[in-house]
Amino acid sequence: AALHRAERVRKVERALSGVRAGQRVELDLPVDVPGHHGGSLAAPLPARFRASVLDFEGGGGGTKKKPSNPCAVFLVPQGREHEWLFSDREGQVELLAGCGVERLVVVSLLRGQAYGGMEDIQAELNGYVSRLAPSSLPDGFRIPYLTIKEGL
Repeated sequence: AALHRAERVRKVERALSGVRAGQRVELDLPVDVPGHHGGSLAAPLPARFRASVLDFEGGGGGTKKKPSNPCAVFLVPQGREHEWLFSDREGQVELLAGCGVERLVVVSLLRGQAYGGMEDIQAELNGYVSRLAPSSLPDGFRIPYLTIKEGL
């Protein structure tokens, strides 16, 4: 089992390092995030979130303007993770365009888990999200967390 987890983490590391414009990488947090075991593959943390990482895809001939913000996290309200906008690649690409960022990390809260408020969720995710952010992120950039009006 530890070998399987190690291979899965290596695959995620390769996928994240090679994310190209228009691609999507899906992973479970914290299970698939490199380094979440504190250097050990023993006693992994259970999955609490499902994340999709998407990068902006510019249009041919410069028809789509590059977003001014490098990265954001979009938290999907519990119970809505199955909706097209949040679960389907095309829906998530539309969400990415609406958020106006180069990279969007769409995070769903897994069912059967207890979560606190928005601040608690952000505190839990911050370490993982920093590993999913683009390497070109400006020093000191604080990744914003977004959600829809009715909240989590």
